Amino acid sequence: MPSKDVNKCQSWVWREVNCEVELLFPARGVREIHGAKFRLIRLSEGGASVRVGGMRTIPDFFYLRFNNDEGTSGCHIVGRSIDTIHCEFFREKTRSEVDRIIAEGEFISVLGSLSGDNGDQTQQEDLPFDVWQLFDKLY
Repeated sequence: MPSKDVNKCQSWVWREVNCEVELLFPARGVREIHGAKFRLIRLSEGGASVRVGGMRTIPDFFYLRFNNDEGTSGCHIVGRSIDTIHCEFFREKTRSEVDRIIAEGEFISVLGSLSGDNGDQTQQEDLPFDVWQLFDKLY
């Protein structure tokens, strides 16, 4: 489904995805960086949609790390719904970058399901216990 960014006059094709992504954001000023893993559900050259459950403390500016890559993508939130954030990348991705992210994410998901890491293909939408501990320390 194409979308249009009014400011940049670009059309992006949104792709349905189901893989893990890590959100990284500063805490205590910029002295610490905290991260939490969530479910990436849509991706385009210009942005992403991430299922975050009921977490409402995600800042407006953060970094995304795809598939345990070393690099990150700077983002800002352009919309929030009950369990999902919608963000735009600071730097637009190429189609080949999006294809690579999706292919690697699917590959990692398949490997995880074969090794038993993902259980029986049902994803738990609740946040892991260690994420709750992280945010208890922050707030």
